[in-house]
Amino acid sequence: NFTLYTAEQSPLYNKALADVYNKYKSQGLEIFQIAYDRDEFGWKTAAENLPWITVYDPAGAQSKNLTAYNVGSLPMIFIINRKGEIVERVTDIAELDSIVKKYI
Repeated sequence: NFTLYTAEQSPLYNKALADVYNKYKSQGLEIFQIAYDRDEFGWKTAAENLPWITVYDPAGAQSKNLTAYNVGSLPMIFIINRKGEIVERVTDIAELDSIVKKYI
């Protein structure tokens, strides 16, 4: 998941992620979240209580990762299967549960 913790929708977005994570973590779901915020301290504060892996990219909007994954807007979710292959791009958080369910 590529995201901005300082975005207005971030708390609700992370709540939706948490719902899916809690439902499927016992079946092997992992979330790896990369934050592109300008403020590293703000990221640390927001991320400290999240149960999944979260990292900070100090390059922010200029990150080569965003270009490499063709991310035009944040947040963006990619589903990666157990073989490490990107199998789906999720553009609507409301569809995340049904999409994850297909791959678990």
